[in-house]
Amino acid sequence: MATVNKRTNRLLAGLGVLSISSFLVPAVMFMAAGMAPTFVAAAIDRRAERFRTLCVGGLNFLGVLPFTVQLVSDGHTFEMAFSLLGNTWIWLAILSSAAVGWAIFAVVPTVVALLYVQHLQRRITRLQQRQGRLTDQWGPEVTGADAQPGDG
Repeated sequence: MATVNKRTNRLLAGLGVLSISSFLVPAVMFMAAGMAPTFVAAAIDRRAERFRTLCVGGLNFLGVLPFTVQLVSDGHTFEMAFSLLGNTWIWLAILSSAAVGWAIFAVVPTVVALLYVQHLQRRITRLQQRQGRLTDQWGPEVTGADAQPGDG
């Protein structure tokens, strides 16, 4: 039953997108061209989480969106869409936003790993200090360093 509902919902969503996009052909064409970096990221992203696609796609969409709004509000014609696609400054903005997404994907995991290593080093230091205090309080026998195997 759940799969039928999912299939029905996907079909209805697809029909809705198709019907809306048929009225917005110049905008859909412009967005499809502008979202090329996202399509590349999706094609090479093999992980199930799709982090690369999310990073690049989200920022690429933010780079395309203002120009799509401009296209829709200033006439929404194929001539206007081709004019926007031929503007190098618009391409610079769109591709720069996608590049920021690529940079985030490349840099953030390294930064998170470094912060996590620092956290673990601080935790090790605190545990060693606590171990030292316990050794001072209970004596060196609690460390188990002088115990022989089988003394259990």
